[in-house]
Amino acid sequence: MTVWSRLCSLVIGYFMGTILAAEIVARRFAGKPAEEIGSGNPGMANILAHVGKKAGFLVLAGDILKTAAAMGAAWLLFRERTGMAVWYAGFGAVLGHNFPVWKKGRGGKGVTAT
Repeated sequence: MTVWSRLCSLVIGYFMGTILAAEIVARRFAGKPAEEIGSGNPGMANILAHVGKKAGFLVLAGDILKTAAAMGAAWLLFRERTGMAVWYAGFGAVLGHNFPVWKKGRGGKGVTAT
């Protein structure tokens, strides 16, 4: 695995990870950002407790899908024998979820993304 494919996989994962499902679901179901709901944490547990089951499970699905999508994109781009690009993309997705640049590094805890 080259340094280039590792770096690209990490970047792909990071930017896919910055898509916070809780933020999208909170704005759709509650009409306000996730940071104004409950504990302010953009995570499934907070949304589930304060917005409802349907919203909580949508956040769960969104967080799992974004990590899987990042890993799938890395696999398609860098089909290697070791498959390490997939793991770098997954790690990048967790970093993006926890420290999204557009939220000044204040993201979720990364439990579901991990």
